[in-house]
Amino acid sequence: MIVNAGSSGQQSSTQSASLSYDSRGETTPSVNKTSADIGTSVTITTKPYVSSFSHKLYYSTDGGKSKVSIGTVSAGTTTKSWTIPTSLASQIPNDASILITIVCETYNGSSKVGGDKTCTLTATVPSTYKPSISSVSISEATAGLASQFGVYVQSKSTLKIVTSASGSNGSTIKSVSVACDGFTYSGTTVTTGTISSSGNVSIVVTVTDSRGRTASTTKTVNVVAYSAPAITTSTVTRANSSGTASDEGTYALFNYAYSITNVNNRNTHTFSIQYKSGSSWITLVTYTDYVKSGKYLSTRTFDVNSAFEFRFVVTDYFGSYTIEKSIDISFALMNFGANGHSMAVGMQSPNDSYFDLNLPGRFRQTINLMGNLSLGTLAKQVIGKFIYPVGSVIINTTGTNPGTQFGGTWEQFAPGRFLIGAGTGNDGSTSMTFTAGSTGGKYTIDLKHYHHAPTGYDGNNYYMGRIDGAGPDYVETDTSLGYAFSGGSSSASATRHFATSYSLDKKNIQSPYVAVYFWRRTA
Repeated sequence: MIVNAGSSGQQSSTQSASLSYDSRGETTPSVNKTSADIGTSVTITTKPYVSSFSHKLYYSTDGGKSKVSIGTVSAGTTTKSWTIPTSLASQIPNDASILITIVCETYNGSSKVGGDKTCTLTATVPSTYKPSISSVSISEATAGLASQFGVYVQSKSTLKIVTSASGSNGSTIKSVSVACDGFTYSGTTVTTGTISSSGNVSIVVTVTDSRGRTASTTKTVNVVAYSAPAITTSTVTRANSSGTASDEGTYALFNYAYSITNVNNRNTHTFSIQYKSGSSWITLVTYTDYVKSGKYLSTRTFDVNSAFEFRFVVTDYFGSYTIEKSIDISFALMNFGANGHSMAVGMQSPNDSYFDLNLPGRFRQTINLMGNLSLGTLAKQVIGKFIYPVGSVIINTTGTNPGTQFGGTWEQFAPGRFLIGAGTGNDGSTSMTFTAGSTGGKYTIDLKHYHHAPTGYDGNNYYMGRIDGAGPDYVETDTSLGYAFSGGSSSASATRHFATSYSLDKKNIQSPYVAVYFWRRTA
């Protein structure tokens, strides 16, 4: 500063001062919300230093490196309403939010004043942006059943379930879960195990997208009840021609009762009574009712001096069930065979070099068997009922119904499941109680989890935490919970948390196994 002091000449002095950056005239924008759903409107406010200044607004999703125009705030106007573009959602297919930088340029007429000023806004993916299930196709997966019955059949049908689904606004489908009949399957195309229930069976399909959001739909199929064909009454005695029971009769009198499930009235169904001739079985009578009971007197005669074998056979589409019976030679308290080498008690001797006993026996002393023991069909069934009463479970690898050997009614039991002892057990550290007939366990378990870098801020040092329950990546919009660093200084700021891994998914936990058939006696 030069001062003319008249006759004393010029004098000088020096002063220093500073001008604030803001005094250049840039306007710092503000937004009325810190967080808003994509597709909703927010208000951006500009308060210029000079009322004649105008502004151009932009938004950026990379911190201001690239900008997209929002519009102009004319001179004399201080607010701008802006709808967050729905297209932003497609930029974050794996996340639920994105940090937006609002950029403001200030103009005096056509001349730009100073540099850019910014504020931030967290744009969140609306809860309505969920995956969608366009179709669920359900069909019979067991060959032949659809054409035979036209319905799903309990304990026989398996279901093929095909799901079509899509993500929303950029997200993709990550997993499909199908819950049916107590089991859960994974995939867009699954084939269930055999359906054990009957009536209306619910199928719940759940899809999860890359943002971790889900959508579900429930479908219902009707499963027709089915039971294996059963013979509940099966007796045979000798009788005379009028149908009266007689030890000396030459006719066979049968009492029978059976049932076959009709399965939409399309199940094949026959019931036959047969006798054995040599190695062949000859049919005496056949019925084609689904359920029937009564008496049948043979039209063929059976010699009183011979024993005969008979069988009751009930058959449907899935298989057959047989019970064998016999009638003995006619009664005599004691009879000797003509060959001199045969003897019978309680019947006529068939003269075949055997000792036959056809009366209930009571042995008072020890029985010493010196030769082989051979059991007839009836004996096997009696012993089978004693060894395997109703409720018993046995195992085989052939799939042959045990009723063919031991008699009674058997059903395939626990397909696709291991058996565990009922009661309370302990593995050395944990006790668990298992109730008889209860089910549990899974073929696969979900191991999905997240890893995050342990960092922090204690006033001097920075750290980054993780909000419990957040998705794979997460933006914390509460500025009091985070800090931003720039040029060696820090300030409260929104932070972004990155997951390092979340690729684990459902894993098979089955032990090495060998599949067998379990059979349970029901009658």
